[in-house]
Amino acid sequence: MIPAIILISWAFLVGYLFGRSTRPNTSLGRLIIMYQLQADKAVEVAVGAVDKAGNPALVQGVIWTSSDETIFTVEQNPEDPMKAKIKPVGTLGSAQIQVSADADLGEGVETLSGFADIEIVGGKAVSLNVNFGTLSDA
Repeated sequence: MIPAIILISWAFLVGYLFGRSTRPNTSLGRLIIMYQLQADKAVEVAVGAVDKAGNPALVQGVIWTSSDETIFTVEQNPEDPMKAKIKPVGTLGSAQIQVSADADLGEGVETLSGFADIEIVGGKAVSLNVNFGTLSDA
């Protein structure tokens, strides 16, 4: 089970950095984050690990993934694996960004995981379409 402090930190980090996430729901130990991203934009995302007292902690082997690459892709920052960029593909819809890391800095592996729901919405309007109805007698 993932300690709640790690999940809550993920929620507040995403909300703080990007300001578009909804309020975290921590009922029953589950954290639900929804971030809306316009289809014509990309956004950087970062994750931070903390210990049980809320202090910054080190992790290794960070891996970012998208649950549906037909909605958006995730590109990990090669210089800082704690950061990634979310790029919509063009299809509107929802998918999850998932991140995992190894909390055991030695030879063992203790995987921590986090996620956030991303909804890709239409971008800024750039033109108007005029639609005609069915012809009728005047």
